[in-house]
Amino acid sequence: PAWFRGSKHTLACSGCDSSRSRLAFVRRCGDISMARSRRPRDSATTNPSRSHMWLFSGVVAATLVNIDAARFQDSASGDRASGLQDSSLRPASASGGSALMALPREDGPSEPRCCRTHSLEHRALRAAVPGVTGAAEAATANSPEAAPLSEHEASELARLHRASDGDAWLVLVGGEHGGIMREDAQRTRPGPYLAGHSSLHWVGAAYARLAKHFGRERVIVVAQLEETLTWLRLASADEASAARFAGRAALLPMLRMRLAETEAACAQLIADGGADYDGPDVNAATVLRVLTGESPSGARCVPREGARSVILVMVSHGNAHLAGPGLKQHEWYMHLPHPVSEEDDSLYDAVAHLGLREPGPDPVVVWDWGAPKYRFKLYSQMLFRAHHAALERAPRRRLVLFHQFCLSGGAAGWMQEQSYHHYFGTERWPVFSIVTADRFEPSVSDFVGLWTEEMAAALEAGGARTLGDVYRAAEGRYWASMPELRAINAAIIGANRRRAPSGNCSSNGSIASVHDGSASEEDGPTTVGTVSCHAGFDAIVGVGMDDLQ
Repeated sequence: PAWFRGSKHTLACSGCDSSRSRLAFVRRCGDISMARSRRPRDSATTNPSRSHMWLFSGVVAATLVNIDAARFQDSASGDRASGLQDSSLRPASASGGSALMALPREDGPSEPRCCRTHSLEHRALRAAVPGVTGAAEAATANSPEAAPLSEHEASELARLHRASDGDAWLVLVGGEHGGIMREDAQRTRPGPYLAGHSSLHWVGAAYARLAKHFGRERVIVVAQLEETLTWLRLASADEASAARFAGRAALLPMLRMRLAETEAACAQLIADGGADYDGPDVNAATVLRVLTGESPSGARCVPREGARSVILVMVSHGNAHLAGPGLKQHEWYMHLPHPVSEEDDSLYDAVAHLGLREPGPDPVVVWDWGAPKYRFKLYSQMLFRAHHAALERAPRRRLVLFHQFCLSGGAAGWMQEQSYHHYFGTERWPVFSIVTADRFEPSVSDFVGLWTEEMAAALEAGGARTLGDVYRAAEGRYWASMPELRAINAAIIGANRRRAPSGNCSSNGSIASVHDGSASEEDGPTTVGTVSCHAGFDAIVGVGMDDLQ
């Protein structure tokens, strides 16, 4: 991310120059322990016309920043439009400057309060699998949560369980920084620059390895495949075209090489008809609708009911910013190349993006992207709402979530934080989440390649390996190929006296660090590329998701 780069240290992040030697990358950054992480700068920008909600970081609190009470009902309508109809997923009050969601008392039951579905599932799990509900075991025998399900409740839950039966789906999302689709801030080129796409190589590789195990009809691809190929073909026609599209005639050989590489990496996807969503459709609204089953009539999406499992692989750039002026909490996001439409702006009512300030290469230059920059971002809170909406309708749908982008640890914080455990019961959701960087770390590019290779091998072998086995095999190869980076990370952790690991899976000797956004970390050295996984619980088999075959 931009805030990490110093005058001497330029790191290759998850999508940058995937063909670059990782060993050369490590050697160029061999004195990385002297690099200092710089947090994204705060912004004094205000937007009083919007209601910004849902700041969950460390404690459960829905903080309303610059609330406009007159538009609160509009925000609620936006929640309903995105499939979250339960009032407990919105702030309890629109009066005053903040509304706090009460945490469960430590000496009482901690049944999920987010929705009826997860409340019923929690009670059923508590009866069927003693001990799996964690803090709820402290509930008294007379508490409502300890009561067995009534006949009506059991029938309702059985219907929800039937909605979790069906086929396995694969969703591949290839993102990119929104700035590549605009004229650069220095005006050295007239428009998009798609010669070094951050995700297409990995999307093509993942598709070639995994799609055959699902069938093309159950694979959804959101990526700029045709848009990128069209640009590369135009830009690589001759020197004049290279100068017109890329800014320099001397780039012609590189452009032709990139075209050949992209066609080769995505050959199977091209042969199978290309991406399902391409061009301007590669935006946050598309991804959310695909995941929640709410795409327009005829558009491809994961069905609301009848999907047994979903593997979601997301590859892009990522970053974070402070939630607002004077706040310490952060909002994490991944980049997408196109903005959502103005009609879909309500999707961002769940995000405190007042703190967003993302300058161009020269902070003094106003870099116009043609739309507010937050609309180019898929925030972790938006993803969380989509996953909740899907599991509210089908609570036993298994979700395998792979996040390949910088700072991706922040995107999966809801699997770790106690506040989410208490209010939503996320530690009991059937989720296996993988991230390729800690909350404030750059990511190294190729873990997605190693993991998809191991996952394909496991599927071809008949499913004898568990999700944890697949992860640990990929992790072992990852660190074995980068011993220098691993040693550097270990030295940094030792110097800062940080603990490891941050995930709840067996780490096979990997290095992990914990970041909580505290002031003490603002100027400290940072580790790089810490991969980790976080496993929920599969109630169908009765095992942790890392033990699921």
